[in-house]
This record gives sequence, C-alpha cells and structure tokens, in this order.
Amino acid sequence: MHTLTHKIRLKTTPEHEKFFSRACGVARFAYNWALGKCNEIRLETGKNPSIPELKKQFNALKEVEFPWIYDSPKDANQQPFTHLQKAWKRFWDGAKQGKRLVWNHKQKKELLAEGVKISQMSFAPTFKRKKDNHHSFYLSNDKFALEGKKVRLPKLGWLEMTEKVRFEGRVLSGNISREGQYWYISVTLEVSDAVYFKPRTFDGIVGVDLGIKHAAILSTGEPFENPKPYRTAKRRLAIRQRRVSRKQEAQLEGMGLKGKPIPSGTKIPQSNNQKKAQTRVNRVHARVVNIRRDFQHKTTTKIIRKNQVVVIENLYVTGMLQNRKLSSALSDVGLGEIRRQLEYKALRYQTLIHVADRWFPSSKLCSDCGWKNTELKLSDREWKCFECGVVHDRDLNAAINLRNLLLLPRGHSESHASPDLEGSPEMGSTREMPPVRDAGQETKHAESA
Repeated sequence: MHTLTHKIRLKTTPEHEKFFSRACGVARFAYNWALGKCNEIRLETGKNPSIPELKKQFNALKEVEFPWIYDSPKDANQQPFTHLQKAWKRFWDGAKQGKRLVWNHKQKKELLAEGVKISQMSFAPTFKRKKDNHHSFYLSNDKFALEGKKVRLPKLGWLEMTEKVRFEGRVLSGNISREGQYWYISVTLEVSDAVYFKPRTFDGIVGVDLGIKHAAILSTGEPFENPKPYRTAKRRLAIRQRRVSRKQEAQLEGMGLKGKPIPSGTKIPQSNNQKKAQTRVNRVHARVVNIRRDFQHKTTTKIIRKNQVVVIENLYVTGMLQNRKLSSALSDVGLGEIRRQLEYKALRYQTLIHVADRWFPSSKLCSDCGWKNTELKLSDREWKCFECGVVHDRDLNAAINLRNLLLLPRGHSESHASPDLEGSPEMGSTREMPPVRDAGQETKHAESA
C-alpha cells in the first residue's frame, strides 16, 4: 500500500479559527489527562497502565465532567489516546535497545553532564503546552468529505480550500493544523502504483555533501546555496518580539508584577494590540519556515529525479547541534529534514540511497590520489594535497569522495568508469579512481512494495 499526503490551506473566518482552536485545545486536554493518569497509576502501582482502559474511563466521565468537549469533533478527544500509546511504545522500545530512560528535563541534564549522548536516551512522553504552537487535531475519513476545492468538516459544513487534492486515491484520514496565522488540512490518501511512482529524467550517480556554506553540493560541482531564511529575518524578528515584550510589560505593570516573580498559575491578560503584535511575530516565523521548506523540497526533488544512485553521509545532526557556535546555522539549513526527504522521495523515483559510514573521512581524503589529510580543520575551506599537489575545495572534494565510495569498492585500486566533473553527469567519461581507505557503508534500496 502506498500513501501520499497533501497539505492545503483553508480559507477561514474568525468563527472557523475559534472552532479549530477549541478543537486543538480538546485534543491537548485529552492527551494531558491520559498522561497524567498514566503517571498517577505508575506511582501507585509501579505498573504500566492500559491506554484502552484509560480511554474507556475518559469516555464514561466526559459527559458529566467535561461537557464542553462535545462542542468539538469526536476524533479530537479520541485520537490523542492512540498518539499517547505510540509515544509510550517508542519509549519502551528504546529501553529494549539499551538506551537510558529519561523521565524529565532534570534527568536529561544530568545524563548530558555525564557525557551520555542524546541518541543514547529514550524520552518519556511529556505534557503538551498551549504555547508550544503545535496546534492540530485528527479527523477520520468518515468525518469529512472532499469535493473539488471544498471540504466538509463536522459541525462546520463546507469550507473552501486554496486548491484541490492533487492525488487520486482512497482517503484515509485528515489532520487540521495551524502554522502562523493560517489553518491547513493534511489529507492522507492510499494511491495506486501509477500515481505513486514517478519516472527519473536521468540516471546519474552522484555524491552529495551537506553543509552550511552550501546546503548541498554535488560531486558534479553543482552547488545548492543555503537561503538562510532565519538569519535574514533575525533583525526583523527581534524588532517585532520587542514590541510584544513592551506590551506585556505594560500588562505586568498594571497588575503590580513588573520586576517581580510571577506566581505559578497567574494568567496575564493580553490586550488587542499585544495580540496583533504577536500575530506579526508569527508571520515572520511562518515565512522563515516556508522559505526553508520550499528550498528543501526543490533541492531534494532535483537531486533524486536526476540520479539513479545518490550517496550521502550518515551525519550525527543531534550531536552537531550541541556546538553552540554552529547550531543556529545548522538549524537554518535543516540537514535532518533534507536527508528524510531524500529517502522518502527515493522510493517514489526508485532511486538507490547509499549512506556512507559516519566516520568515513570524506573531507580529509584526496579525491585524486587517496592521501588523507589528518591535519585538516573545520575552518579550512580549501587545502592542497601533499602527495599529488591538487588543490581541493573542501565541500566539493567530500562530495566526490562520497561518489567514489560507491563506484570503487573498499580495498580496490583499479580504474572505473565515472562521470566527468566537467562534462555531463549522465554520460560521463573514464578517469582513474583512487583507492578509498577505511570506509564502511550502508545501502538503502528503493523498494516497490
């Protein structure tokens, strides 16, 4: 079975937005209620509670204790139990894999101080907060209907969408979510092979080096410049956030709390001007996300569509983000998201993704003779090989070495046919390929399941 999801913006009114916000609040409340009960039962009995039993308990008392829940679609208060069950399953699966169990933020900080890596931890589910801005709720396929550029939602009726669903198939589910000031519906469909699989335009073999200067550079020499959306919007974002802070300070001064600790549970009212200022901040964040997402999709589609084999590095993105000097720039690129998109799009274009070992020295190896520059620093963007005298661009050299890793098996030194860097990446010419030393590898095939 092949599934595809299409995310479409909804044309909403203030009444629609209020309804959606209420439904998201119901979903958040149901999730937090179930998680709270889980924690209580575990403290009392020391056993893991049954999520289906908690769901039955919730349904039995919601009509009396939480009657406002019925103002929102039923799925909004039922699906969170499934989401929580999956979260606990991921947590305990991590325990089976030998990861350290992390129950709270304090424990996480202690483990990090001990030198335990994030990848070696398994995190317990945490309570959802309204200010986290992850506002969404689920809809099963029998709760909504699609007709051209319209969608019929429970308790609301027909709403207009900015476009119609581009895929033909059986609707499986929907999800309403908010990004910035806009609301979206994500429709998941089961599609046929003819819809799911797409043809490639060429059949090249290419290495891809991901980084900060270039978000991606190919072994053919083609760079994909990082648009740096957050860095570009940073000044504008700071200005608008200061406006929000000044308005909040005025509210605190009126409450007599300016410069004092705010008691737990105190609700600070928001003026209309503060809400407008916060909306402007959200618009900047939404623009940053949209620019980054547009770049990532266009880049990954172009790489996958033109090549039958793509070689990438197994980057430890979580560890790289621990570097406070590079974390902002790395997050602005979204290296983990680029790899995720490469892998799922490879299935649609039936492209092979070859993942190099994390410790393969792609930047330090000379792509002409195979000599390893052990003194290479992160600040060295160009370096000269002491063996053959060739001057390398750090990123381009790494991309070529990644391609060579696939074309030349480990331990072999004979010549191979490979693409000419100055010619067509599809046709190519023959050149001498250097031996690749100490290179582990992992290959992922695009399966037509």
